[in-house]
Amino acid sequence: MQQNHYNRKTVVILMTICLLAGGFFLLRWMLHNHLFVSTEDAQVKGNLVGISSKVAARVLELKAEEGDEVKKGEILARLDDREIQASLLQAQAAAEASLIDEKSFGEDIALKKQETLLKVGLAQDTMSSSQENLSSSQEDLKMQEEIALTEVKRQQDAIESAQDSLAQTKAVKENAELEAQRAEKLFLKGAVSKQDKENALLRKISAQKTAQASNENLEQQEKLLIIAKSRLRTIQMKLSAFRTAKNSLESSSRNLQLAQLADQRVAVDRKKLLGLKAKLKEAGAKAEYYEILLGETTIKSPVNGQVARRNINLGEVTTPGVPIFYLLDEDKIWIQANVQEGSIRRVKPGAEAEIKIDAYPGKKFQGTVQFIGAAASSEFSLFPSDNPSGNFIKVSHRIPVRIQVDDPENLLKPGMNAIVDIRSRR
Repeated sequence: MQQNHYNRKTVVILMTICLLAGGFFLLRWMLHNHLFVSTEDAQVKGNLVGISSKVAARVLELKAEEGDEVKKGEILARLDDREIQASLLQAQAAAEASLIDEKSFGEDIALKKQETLLKVGLAQDTMSSSQENLSSSQEDLKMQEEIALTEVKRQQDAIESAQDSLAQTKAVKENAELEAQRAEKLFLKGAVSKQDKENALLRKISAQKTAQASNENLEQQEKLLIIAKSRLRTIQMKLSAFRTAKNSLESSSRNLQLAQLADQRVAVDRKKLLGLKAKLKEAGAKAEYYEILLGETTIKSPVNGQVARRNINLGEVTTPGVPIFYLLDEDKIWIQANVQEGSIRRVKPGAEAEIKIDAYPGKKFQGTVQFIGAAASSEFSLFPSDNPSGNFIKVSHRIPVRIQVDDPENLLKPGMNAIVDIRSRR
């Protein structure tokens, strides 16, 4: 009987202890749920950086293997650059040739421009001189020429008339001289009177004076003819100079037009020069492009991290855009916790978080909520959960929460499972 009493007492004690322990753990669980938002749907995330090349070239040297720690700027591999070097030299030579062509063509345009300016100036000066020589009209000069020709003709007629008159007076003079000689002889013989002799002498003197006057008149008319011819020659010279000036003006006008056309050709050459400059830029850009490709033959690490995978072997040919290495960026490690939508209102950016990693039992990591996702994870799934058929089952969705974690020892690796407790803010 006493033993049964002890058994009952033991059972009561055990039940009391169990009730107290259950109550303690229940209270602890409720307090934890009150203070924290917990989820086991959490993983370690990180930036896996794919390192690729822009060129297709053979791998000559590999300087990193999987698992190696690398620093930013460290060389990971070297590719065969001989083909790109040749293309670069060819592009540089083409750029130099384009530069020489552009420079020489520009100098030629400058010389053509100076030559055109000189031709335009000469044509304008010749036109000015020709216009000055054309001060009198052509009709006026022709009228003066006709008057001069008439004057010359009149003087020629006057000379012919004076010549006829001189011939007549010479005949009268010779006849008078013969009569005077005959009268002198007859007077000496007493055949004529003194009066007749003197009259014959007077006729002789008169005939001589008339002949002399006719001769002087002829000489005067000849001088006037010379003057008329000189005036005619002067007018004809002016008329010839007028025609010459007119032809020179027309020639100068054509030369000016040619000079202006040359100036237009200079404008066309300037456009061609723009084309040469564009070709020069194209050649320079091509050379710069090959310089960039040449730099792509040396594969360097863009981040501090660890080689997660190497996808190529020594001697193989790379494919542009296909990653050669995958690097884990040690500076970009975080925890993605998928929190149920019913609890997401209790999570705020900046809240403290405690992380437990399955790979490191007993070790806790501290973190801080960076931001809360803008959409539920299901919205980014390959097959959306919308069901238009009418068969609807309500499922609690999860909102991704990004947590920045302190990991000075670089223990966390992408893909590790985690348990996250986020301090609740009500």
